[in-house]
Amino acid sequence: MSVERGQTTSSSTSQDKVPGQSKLITILRVILMILLEFALPIVLYYVLRIFMQEVWAFLISGVPPFIIAIYGLVGRKRVEIIGVLVLICLIFSAIVSLFYDNPKVQLLQKFMSLNLLPFNIIAMISIIPIKIGTFKMRPLLFYICKDLTTGGSFGSLNSEVVDESWDRNWVSYQYFRRGFIFMTIIWGYGLLSEVLVRAMIIYNLTPVRMSPDKALAASNIIHYVWLAKFALLTLFLVRRMKKQKENLVSASDSDKLPE
Repeated sequence: MSVERGQTTSSSTSQDKVPGQSKLITILRVILMILLEFALPIVLYYVLRIFMQEVWAFLISGVPPFIIAIYGLVGRKRVEIIGVLVLICLIFSAIVSLFYDNPKVQLLQKFMSLNLLPFNIIAMISIIPIKIGTFKMRPLLFYICKDLTTGGSFGSLNSEVVDESWDRNWVSYQYFRRGFIFMTIIWGYGLLSEVLVRAMIIYNLTPVRMSPDKALAASNIIHYVWLAKFALLTLFLVRRMKKQKENLVSASDSDKLPE
């Protein structure tokens, strides 16, 4: 009996460790995905621009997300949405860099971060409920968050199971749909308000007058403040969605209790 108890205890202990280990592995995979698909291209760009023309720096820094996107498409039969977005933004930036000498392009660069323009356009389009055959468009943040929860192409979970689960939640729960729609609106349309604020600062339309250099520096600071604000709003919506899910689960459990 003592041996059986010991075996039972050891087996239950090992089972308890599995969920924690699985969660840790998923977190590590997500970190690896962010480093290779987002951080590495940025670092590569700032290093390469020292030694070569900006257009080549943009294009070469897009190699890591391009390789990962191909691996995800061929090896895992999935679209690596974050890698594809980074790649599109880098290619667009490379094209824009060819026209940096144009005063109109310089003016646009002062107004807004042109590097993020493809992301904003895709985010705004993704709000439209487009349906082509069996494909139904979801908000962009829906796809990004789905990749972040699994590690994307680096994840060990079956992508079909994950896709089915997320699509089922999208169809079944209003809070799920509303949360990702709001998050996409925040990032897609919210940055338009930043453009207005930066324009007011650059053209001294604010109560505080600034020199051109100070106005440009302040507008750049506003850009990062806006990004931080949107990130906090996104985290708030994610926490609210989790709370609404917990409330639904607890309500369902209470309904199942015998009277």
